[in-house]
Amino acid sequence: MIMQTNLRKEQSGMSLIGSIFIMVVLSAVGVFMLSLNAMQHTSTSLSLQSNRALYAAESGMEWAAWFVRTNDSCPSLPEEFDIGNFTISLELNSCNVTNVSEGINDYNIFDVQVTASTKNSDFGDTDFSSRTLHGRIVGNF
Repeated sequence: MIMQTNLRKEQSGMSLIGSIFIMVVLSAVGVFMLSLNAMQHTSTSLSLQSNRALYAAESGMEWAAWFVRTNDSCPSLPEEFDIGNFTISLELNSCNVTNVSEGINDYNIFDVQVTASTKNSDFGDTDFSSRTLHGRIVGNF
């Protein structure tokens, strides 16, 4: 019995301090992992939104190419339409025509600028994404 009382008096709570330290370190690592996961999720969402904006702008450019080749003229400006969550726009002075003569061939080259941006959001919003494409389209020969 004498030994048990001596052992209890010599224990000073080091295991309690150690376990509290380990709990604090593990909690900090857990919080860091959660914040890292949230940042990765946000980054992936923005990348996906950016790719969608690019594809929407490419669709707008294909529409402009169809319009130019069908009518041999620039689209009536300003032209704007929606594809999914994006607004596609051809703005004033974004379509310029150059007449070209090569031998017996006369044709027009159209410089077209198309912008796709998310609907109902402005620059600075967390879900805003925008892409602008510039292309040259050869009109009818």
